[in-house]
Amino acid sequence: MDERFPLAYRVFRRIVRMLLRIFFSEIACDGAERVPVGPGGLVIAWHPNGLIDPALIFSFFPRRIIFGARHGLLKWPVLGRLFRAIGTIPIYRADDLTDKSRAERYEANKKSLDILARELASGSFSALFPEGLSHDLSHLSEVKTGAARLYNRACTLTAPESSCPIIVPIGLHYDRKNIFRSRVLLQIYDPIEIPQELMCHVSSAQGAPSAPEALNASGAPNTQGAPNTSGASYVQGAPNTQGAPNTSGASNTQGAPADTEILDERTRITRLTKLIGNSLAETTHATDDWELHHLMHRARKLVRAERAHRTGSTLKRPDIREYELGFSRIWHAYQIRVRDSPEQTEQLLERLASYDKLIRAAGIEDHEISSGPGLGSPKWYAFFIAQLVTVYVFLPPVLILGYVINAIPYFLLKHIDRKYSVYDKDGASIKIIVGSVLFPLFWILAATSAVVLRQQVEPWFPVVPERLILLWMVTFLFSIGSGFLALRYAELSAEMARAIRVRATRRRRKKTLLELQTIRADLFDELIEMSRDLDLPGQVTPGGEIIADE
Repeated sequence: MDERFPLAYRVFRRIVRMLLRIFFSEIACDGAERVPVGPGGLVIAWHPNGLIDPALIFSFFPRRIIFGARHGLLKWPVLGRLFRAIGTIPIYRADDLTDKSRAERYEANKKSLDILARELASGSFSALFPEGLSHDLSHLSEVKTGAARLYNRACTLTAPESSCPIIVPIGLHYDRKNIFRSRVLLQIYDPIEIPQELMCHVSSAQGAPSAPEALNASGAPNTQGAPNTSGASYVQGAPNTQGAPNTSGASNTQGAPADTEILDERTRITRLTKLIGNSLAETTHATDDWELHHLMHRARKLVRAERAHRTGSTLKRPDIREYELGFSRIWHAYQIRVRDSPEQTEQLLERLASYDKLIRAAGIEDHEISSGPGLGSPKWYAFFIAQLVTVYVFLPPVLILGYVINAIPYFLLKHIDRKYSVYDKDGASIKIIVGSVLFPLFWILAATSAVVLRQQVEPWFPVVPERLILLWMVTFLFSIGSGFLALRYAELSAEMARAIRVRATRRRRKKTLLELQTIRADLFDELIEMSRDLDLPGQVTPGGEIIADE
């Protein structure tokens, strides 16, 4: 749908998408067809990865997103102009306007949020993180009321003959969120089914006040949540107990069916906040802690490996869709069985944890217990050696210069990441933002140095272009290409080393591997029994792959 977006929006979206595709080795977006063409609404998601979360939604959501951002960001010389060009709405948070009186701060906050609500009522979409802050938890932090208040206000501003805005939950699933060349799935789900009594609305003509009506009818600002550390938007709701009855003087049930329960604004916001929280917990596959999250992934890999072993299939590494779908099946089965059979489920987790310790101590993966890594096949060795000869014998200047030019920004970026990434959630944001400046800067420096030092370089490279502008361009492109080449061969070397190590382990620890194979088979039987007769997402093919439901 890019053709419907303003030019500045399209350009910025493509730049952001390009940077994301450089950082992540695989980005998948599913469910775009679930977003209806008609009404606007809220896009909600959990917030585990700083600026990366809004960047992904901005880049891949099929409808235009109207963002809200702290007003201070729009004052930055370049970034501020860019934000304004794509339609960003400045959010005046009461905590930021320290030079204003309390009443003025609240009024500015109300007006900015009311503008955002009007955009939703008129058919636009806005992305919101209801937790109010980014974090490193394996589950949602407290869901603030800001999303419910914004939605409630948008409903009151929607004309009675029009449909209320919708709420579209998005699951953001990272395999390793802060690691370069990791993977991510953006899963767009069906709009939340909102009960009629939570979405009743009146128009301004029916008595609902227009701007600057507060989203918080009690008059308290929506800024009591923890700050959003991503630096972008978004509505920061007050605790759930801060709501107050609607003081607009108009009924919130005009136009509703006669049998619809009549609720005051406070009750609607409280119930809607709970509905939003439950939906996000489902879409994010929240777990109590990272240890349980890791064990579920261990169960996912175990089941896939044992099923392939029993069917004689050779499975490739799962893509991010199958990766997350396999986890989703384990997660849904666990949610049901931990309620139905808590003791049996706890015992299974204990055995799974014991197996996990053994396999990690052996330094192998589940699928390597009964078969060696495909990377270690004779054909692969021959292909890899041929590549090494080609690069290290015939193209040594390319690889060496690739390391030299890109090593300095690489290690500088690692230093900056270690110094300023206090939490994992900050890592990817810092790497993309700083790396997108640092590497091009050194490529430009290398190209400029080649022009300045042309006479000294010519004896080593007789084919150096005579025209300076052509020399500059060739060197700049060479810096980029040689950097990617060096990165690729570093990855191949790591894969080669792992293949050799796993093969050595299989020869040296045959007894341990036989024991692990027996444990894996027993756990597989228990996990399959646990999921029997359950309606789980996805379908298992005869070969052991998991595909989405049709």
